[in-house]
Amino acid sequence: MIRQMRNLTFITGILFVFFMLPTDSNAGWIIRYKSYDTDTEQVVNYLIYIEDNMVKQVTNDLVTIFDLNDNRVTFLRPEIHMYWSGTLEEYWEEVNRTLKLMIEIEVEKLPEDQQEQARKLFQNMMKIMEDPDTSSVLDVFIRETAEKDTIIGYEVLKYQVFLNGVLKEDIWIAENLNTLPNLDLRKFVNFQRKLSEGFENELFYQATDEYGRILDDYFILKTKDYQYGYQTVNEVVEMREEDFDISEFLPPSNYKTVSLSELGLIDSGEEE
Repeated sequence: MIRQMRNLTFITGILFVFFMLPTDSNAGWIIRYKSYDTDTEQVVNYLIYIEDNMVKQVTNDLVTIFDLNDNRVTFLRPEIHMYWSGTLEEYWEEVNRTLKLMIEIEVEKLPEDQQEQARKLFQNMMKIMEDPDTSSVLDVFIRETAEKDTIIGYEVLKYQVFLNGVLKEDIWIAENLNTLPNLDLRKFVNFQRKLSEGFENELFYQATDEYGRILDDYFILKTKDYQYGYQTVNEVVEMREEDFDISEFLPPSNYKTVSLSELGLIDSGEEE
């Protein structure tokens, strides 16, 4: 239902890639990478701007800005000059309010003798989303393979990541590069976790100690994700250092503020 949730897994891995590069701590960076599903092989190109605890992800139809300094997220639709911006609390307030409206619209479409039972079922679903169970254990095991490759000039070695005994992803890493981040990665991962609570329960295995030990010494240039029954491939194709004006991480002045449903990020259930 929250269509942009799935993309959060892509950006997390790529950011961990980026912050293993030696860099001027005062400069920003631009990273370009491609993503495609193996069942369609339709390529989506992503562009990421990063500076001073701010991350901007650009695709063809959606721009997402994470501002960890103010604990805010902003979604923009450039083709219609509209955006939504708010804190995590404001985001979830609007999500829950819209979902409750959608549920009531759907319930009222049912025969009258089925409405009460359906309403209780949806209410239970909402309670789970509003207070998700975060106690489940993520058992992460990482295995080194003998497969090697070269990506944007770096020699990489393939590893396999198993989550609760099941192959979750393949990762291609380059070794022995220094780390000098200008983004609080743990804070960023926690921000993403809170943004998607109730929708995806296993997005953030990257925050486990097992995965973190890989990231302490290496960086990832390519991933192949097995979570969705087919493979999603993400690969860095370019990265460069650059300084940005603060306006790069703000909505343009001629954009109009709208709701999440008007941006197409939530299905409100209302007919157009």
